Amino acid sequence: MRAEVQKEVVEIALTFFKKWSTGLVERAFYDARDEAVQAILEKKGVEESLSEDDIRSALQDVVHLTQKDLDDLSPEELRNYITDRVLTERDFVVVYPLYGVYEFPKETKIGNGSVVPFTDLPAEAREMFEGIWEREFKHRPWIYKTLEEFLEDRRDTLLVEFGVKACGVGRAQERARESAEDSLMILRTVYDHPFSLADVVVYSEGRGCQASVPGYGGWIRYNPAIKGEIDFWTDIIVKPHPTDLEGRIRRAHRLAGLSVTVQRRELAFVVLTIGLETLLLSKGDRDYLRYKLAEKAAFLLEVDRDKRVAIFERVKDIYNKRSGIVHSGLGEVSENDLDEVRAIFWRLVRRTEELRDQGYQSLTKTDGQKSVDELIESLKFQ
Repeated sequence: MRAEVQKEVVEIALTFFKKWSTGLVERAFYDARDEAVQAILEKKGVEESLSEDDIRSALQDVVHLTQKDLDDLSPEELRNYITDRVLTERDFVVVYPLYGVYEFPKETKIGNGSVVPFTDLPAEAREMFEGIWEREFKHRPWIYKTLEEFLEDRRDTLLVEFGVKACGVGRAQERARESAEDSLMILRTVYDHPFSLADVVVYSEGRGCQASVPGYGGWIRYNPAIKGEIDFWTDIIVKPHPTDLEGRIRRAHRLAGLSVTVQRRELAFVVLTIGLETLLLSKGDRDYLRYKLAEKAAFLLEVDRDKRVAIFERVKDIYNKRSGIVHSGLGEVSENDLDEVRAIFWRLVRRTEELRDQGYQSLTKTDGQKSVDELIESLKFQ
């Protein structure tokens, strides 16, 4: 956030505090607060570091956070308060538990997150989690014989932490959630399980701890055999400058993870079909999408002519079914249909990975790069 923008933010806040001190009540207070929040959000660069809730809470909670009456705060104190609360970037740590998932080694990287033992959390964060769990047990006492047994189980569950920079807790949590979703996509596809984000604790030096609640994981233990798979997807997801092909693999992987969380078969089917398009189609494939998608899949996956024809026809059928669902709400999706599109999707992902390892960087023809489209053209004449 530029210095001139920071000055403007401070002046907007001071104007609001001045209005408040004149005796704003009820509706007038909320109108003035919301007007100030919107004015700050409209300043260039603000939304990159602050959420709307960050600004709103800083404005309305000034008395609580400073432990002083508004009339007792000097303009300089208010200026320093806004600078510290809203304009100072901090390092936040955001911790998500995946309940029912156990035995992941300490510091295992999953996307941008790292596994952290409960005992390594700061005391305040541990107390925050245990407070959440005690309330959960109080509302559902039948889930364990005793509170201590329940707390012991919760302490052993998988905790993944994410380090982010932001000026406010709200924006920090939003940024961390994006990374956490990527990490969940890895676990969803590796375990074929619809993991979801549950409780969350956020802490930072000078800001203490904050928490919010619920969700659920699954009953799964760490298996060293999946380390290579997690490492591969972590590399793809965190890579700062992916090639066109790696970007397609990344986007397709996110769709695959999303498909595991969808309860209705037809929606999972559509999401995976979009994943096929993400891997194989480009802006240049505007016409005859069904034909081009089926042709590319056939040539990449099979060598034998009859097998290519079979894949070609099946992918056309998949695209037709997807179009029926999307455009007219028609088309039943059986478990076999879903299994088939999932199988073709993952075969194409693996094939794309192989091509990436062979030096292919782009789907479309690009000067100085090996492209998948050129490979497909060459295969047609073999």
